[in-house]
Amino acid sequence: MRERRSESFLEERLRRVGEVLRQLKKDQRIRGFLRTGPFSFAKRMGVDFYVVYVSDVKYIARSLSVARNHKNNKTSIKISLFDSQGSIRRKVLEAIKGF
Repeated sequence: MRERRSESFLEERLRRVGEVLRQLKKDQRIRGFLRTGPFSFAKRMGVDFYVVYVSDVKYIARSLSVARNHKNNKTSIKISLFDSQGSIRRKVLEAIKGF
């Protein structure tokens, strides 16, 4: 039962990050993004999204994960259900800038 609850908690965080990424794409802050599938290599490695953005006139794709068990991982963002969309947006942009 507890594992199911933590799964739904993670799904809610991923959904909220996905909403922010859609808005960032609409605002043209990122080029696009792709959420990884549940059985993919990226999922086993803890990658939740691939974000594509423009840097120095070229497209760069980087992995971005919502923190689960990642220690000191610069490509991981820690999101709680109490974070506002503005807060999540700031964390995503800071993670992309830190790549």
